[in-house]
Amino acid sequence: MNKCIYGAPASRMQVSEYETRAVQNSQRYTRELMLDLLGQFCDCERRLKQNISPAAEYDYTAFKNEDDIFIKGSSIHILRHLRYDLHEPHSHDFFEIVCQVRGEGILELSGQPMRLATGTICLLAPGTTHRIEAFADDSIILKIILRQSDFDEIYRRIFKSNTLLSGFFMSSLYSPTGSGRLIFETGGDDDILDTLLRMRYHEVRASSVDGLMKEALLCELFCYLTDRHIGKASSVGGSDTVGRLIVYINEYFRTVTLDDLSREFHFTGNYISRILRRATGSSFGELISRLRVENACRLLCETPLSIGEVMNDSGFGCREFFYKKFREYTGMTPREWRLKHKENAGHTSRL
Repeated sequence: MNKCIYGAPASRMQVSEYETRAVQNSQRYTRELMLDLLGQFCDCERRLKQNISPAAEYDYTAFKNEDDIFIKGSSIHILRHLRYDLHEPHSHDFFEIVCQVRGEGILELSGQPMRLATGTICLLAPGTTHRIEAFADDSIILKIILRQSDFDEIYRRIFKSNTLLSGFFMSSLYSPTGSGRLIFETGGDDDILDTLLRMRYHEVRASSVDGLMKEALLCELFCYLTDRHIGKASSVGGSDTVGRLIVYINEYFRTVTLDDLSREFHFTGNYISRILRRATGSSFGELISRLRVENACRLLCETPLSIGEVMNDSGFGCREFFYKKFREYTGMTPREWRLKHKENAGHTSRL
């Protein structure tokens, strides 16, 4: 049994050999090329439409864990959803962005169906139970999957503002259960259409630079959503307040206190502590320590700063407390961490 019918990158199995050949033989991206390729049925879709290959044949547990689907060293893949596929509701430990490129579809969230129109983009937090249905020949759905463990390192710089989008990702990252979703209606936005199709083009082409291209294009997508469509976005599940709190904490983790949060958000310190613990499973102090240690890990890998300078830059004022927390989160001393990760400078996973 193949691990995944979708052409999961880790399985090295393409959904459509024709699409692969056409992209790799093309001189450059064009919208017309990608829409034509995505509009054509692959062999799997033909069998599904004719009810030759029922969904029970396919192993959907391949979509549960990051390590089962992502190619080693990659953080983003963009996959095409199979038309006429009747799979079971499922959840997984990475972000998924469902994009209705053409036609219509159905996204079932926790048993509740939601219509997907052309241009609908739905961001699903890790742990969200869902199922996608596309039962029309002209329906084209792309799915961006994003490794949760790499998200913070790659995209923190574009999520410093307190927007609904940044709040969604931050609250999802720190939630022990996930289950949030954020929905945009972008119908008619040709820039977003081109960004999605370019991402698929670079997914299929798979040259040495295409991983970086996909990261850049995903940043572009987030910027378009924030700049043009955030005002009409709708958030379901999770907490916008928690998201805004975590965005603020992420930006000012070196010095922020509960009193600072109380003044900024007009809540009492006790209330902030309660909602943070309820949403993330961690206290305010634990979140701050985690962020400071993560920053220290990054600096130890990427800079020649001394351990004392790393400690100060990360917001720790006491050497003994710094070493205690660093060992608590990493299981080693700062010097041991630097030596172990020296070869992997520039890439530090979330703790």
